[in-house]
Formats: sequence, C-alpha cells, structure tokens
Amino acid sequence: MNTNRGLRFLAAALALLLLPVLARAEVSVSVDRQGNVKRIFFLTRGSGHGAQYWSQVRSYLRPEVVLNPLGDTYGDGAPVIQQDPRTRRPLVVWPHNAGNVKQLVFSAWTARGWSDPVPVVSVADPYHRDQVEPALAIDAAGAAYLVWTRMGQGGRIYFSTFVRERNAWTPAMPLSAEGVDARKPSVAVKGTIATVTYETLSGTAMVTYDSAVLLDSAVSLMDSPTPPLDSPSGGGSGDDSGAPLVKRR
Repeated sequence: MNTNRGLRFLAAALALLLLPVLARAEVSVSVDRQGNVKRIFFLTRGSGHGAQYWSQVRSYLRPEVVLNPLGDTYGDGAPVIQQDPRTRRPLVVWPHNAGNVKQLVFSAWTARGWSDPVPVVSVADPYHRDQVEPALAIDAAGAAYLVWTRMGQGGRIYFSTFVRERNAWTPAMPLSAEGVDARKPSVAVKGTIATVTYETLSGTAMVTYDSAVLLDSAVSLMDSPTPPLDSPSGGGSGDDSGAPLVKRR
C-alpha cells in the first residue's frame, strides 16, 4: 500500500515538473456568463529569439477566447495588450510575420470573440520595411495611442489612433525626425498630455504632446491625400519632428 502511494506521489510530482515544459504561451480571455471580460491571460515562455507568445497552453479553452494560436508557428512577434477602461474589452497589436516582413496587425475582443487580425497600416510599404516594437495606451475616453518603430536603414517612430466611426486606424504619422535612428518607443497618457519616449544614438528622447491635438492631427490625415510614410503633408511647425501638424508642449 505504502509502495503504491509512493509511486502515485512520484508520478504526480513528475507531472508537475513537466508542466512548464509542456506549457508554451497564450493570449486569451476569461469571460462571465454575460460575455463580459473578467481577466486577460498573457502567458509566455522563453526570451529573445526563442520566445513564445501565442501557442495555446490550456487545451480545454473554447477556440474563440484564444487569440492567434498559430502565431508562434508564423513567427509573429510579441503583442501589446490594453483594455478599454470603459468596456474592459482588450485591444491587441502585434508584428505579424507576412512573407518575412513584420507588419503590425490588431484584434479586439467583441461579443463574438476576437476580431480577425487586420493590418494597422492599410497602405502597403513599397520598401517592405518591418513594423516592430509596438507600444499602446488607451485613455479614459477609450482613444488608442499606438506608437511603433519602422525599420529601414535605421529606425523611425510612428503614431496612429483608431477611429471607431470608420473602423480603421489613421495613416502612419512620423513622430521622430527623419535621419535619426529612433527605436524602442513607449507611450503614456495622463489627463490631456501624451508622452512618447524612444531611444536614439544620442540617448533617450522624451516628447510631450497635447493629446487632443495629437489625435486630431492623426485623424486629419484620413481626409487628406495619403502622404508618403516618410513625409506627411502639412505646414511646418519650426522643428524637425517629422510631424508638422502636431503641437508639442
């Protein structure tokens, strides 16, 4: 009897030890009976080039609550996840590997599950430059502030916001100066101030914007002829930010 108990205990212990090896990664949600989001799960495994972010960990989950379960197979990058403070529904943005080019896509949680991933930048880049390092913030009114790095000979920081009335993101608007290698952006919103930080060869750059003007500047590009990704049209503001419509504070 004691021998059997010992064997069962040993088997259970081995199973627990194996769990971290079997567990891979997962982006999913837990909802109540009314479909309201209770919790967001972002489970990862590994780091660097071998990191996994997407492969489903818990096999018993309903398919509609798991986002992009084949993402690790595709070679997709790490997601950024934020919740709309009004609805608690998450919005997820990540670099999707499309023909060995990283293209930012997004998905939002809806009453029917995750929406199909759609590109953030609708205009194709003729130079096939990677869109990577996304950072996302959502303010109290539910407005999204998305920044990312577009990689060419160097990096450049871009901004976009989601316009619900048109169910689309605004055209990519550069925030960092052309010719300055800028990477690893972050964004934060507090009250009426949006702060964007990124790294350059000269050090860390931190720029603050009037959040309403930043959003309006991005939305205005939707009603103008689509500008080249490197140089949006508009009057100059006297600086070299590459985003002449935006008012800095």
